[in-house]
Amino acid sequence: MRRRLLTRGPSPAMLVAIVALVSSMTGGAVAAKLITGDDIAKNAVKSKHIKNKGVKGKDLKRNAVKSGHVRDGSLLSTDFKADELPAGETGPQGPDGPKGADGADGADGADGAEGAEGADGADGTARAYALVIPGGVATAFDAARTKNFTAVNEPAAGRYCLTPAAGIDPGTVATVASPERGGSSGDNTRFVWVWSSGGGCAAGQFEVRVYDETGTLRGDTAFTLIVP
Repeated sequence: MRRRLLTRGPSPAMLVAIVALVSSMTGGAVAAKLITGDDIAKNAVKSKHIKNKGVKGKDLKRNAVKSGHVRDGSLLSTDFKADELPAGETGPQGPDGPKGADGADGADGADGAEGAEGADGADGTARAYALVIPGGVATAFDAARTKNFTAVNEPAAGRYCLTPAAGIDPGTVATVASPERGGSSGDNTRFVWVWSSGGGCAAGQFEVRVYDETGTLRGDTAFTLIVP
């Protein structure tokens, strides 16, 4: 009786047994040379036949692992090269940080140009005022700074008689007087006294006397007289 020889390749289990037998007898290096990929049928070796973590990157062909071979969500960002993953969407703006400390004051700037002269202000509310410039017989008012006084004379050095406009009675009004540096000569302290009546001037006039600190009448000092 004629016997037929089997031409079917060995099963995976048989191959694993052969590899184990050969390895135990001759070492793994010899087994790796005896059995190659050509000795194994396609898809004959399954996941269960391979030891966990037994397959390395060098055991796979380039581009052998496709997207379909990778479980969704199993890869981490560390599994990708730099700049290989697309950037995500910009997140919402974060809350404002705390206010920083105030900086140091800057240096003062240069002075600006002088502005134009302003318009003259409205007349004051005083009923009358006068700036008297001494000069003996030339004693006179400063017209730009005099209102409701009509005349002034200097009967003696340091004594002045001022005539107010009609309706201003020296005997019934208060006055304010002060020395003026402008229009004066000398640098001593001056005092200004005002007599509204009973002085050496005519009725209806204000008498003004200017003294220095020794009590001497001085005819070299300008003064201002105001009737509020």
